[in-house]
Amino acid sequence: MTMALRQYLLGLCLGGLVACSSGTEAPPEGRGRGEGGPIAVTVAPVSTGVLKDPVEYLGTLAPQRTVSLRAQAEGRLLNLTGEVGDRLTQGQLIARLDDSLFNTATSQARAQLDTLAAELAQGRVQVEHIDTPRAKATGILGSSTGLH
Repeated sequence: MTMALRQYLLGLCLGGLVACSSGTEAPPEGRGRGEGGPIAVTVAPVSTGVLKDPVEYLGTLAPQRTVSLRAQAEGRLLNLTGEVGDRLTQGQLIARLDDSLFNTATSQARAQLDTLAAELAQGRVQVEHIDTPRAKATGILGSSTGLH
C-alpha cells in the first residue's frame, strides 16, 4: 500500500472521529453510556504520519464503464502500447498487428480479380466472333427477301 494512501486513510478515520465529536447536542436520554450522558470521545488534531503495522483492506471494485475492444482485421499481435487500467483517448493507437496475412490475402484476391477480368475480356471477344458471322448471315438473308 502506498504511503499517500495510508496517509489519506488515516486522515479520513481521524476526520470522521472529529466530525462525530463536534456536535453540541447531547444524545437523547437512554442513548448514551451509563446514566444517559454523552459518550466520551477523545479529540485529537489531524496529522500525517507513518503507519507502523501494514493495514489490509478487502473489498470489491466496480468500473464506472466497461468497453470491449476488438481488431477490425485478423492478425498476430506485434505489440501493445499501454497497460491494463491506462486511460485512453479517442483514436489512440493501443496495439499493432502483423499485417502480413492481410497483405497476402489482398494480393491473392487481386490476382483472382485480374484472372476473372481476363476471362471476361476473352468471353467478350468470343461473343463478338460469334455475332459477326450471324450479323452477316442475317444481312444476306434480309437482302435476298427484301427485308431491310
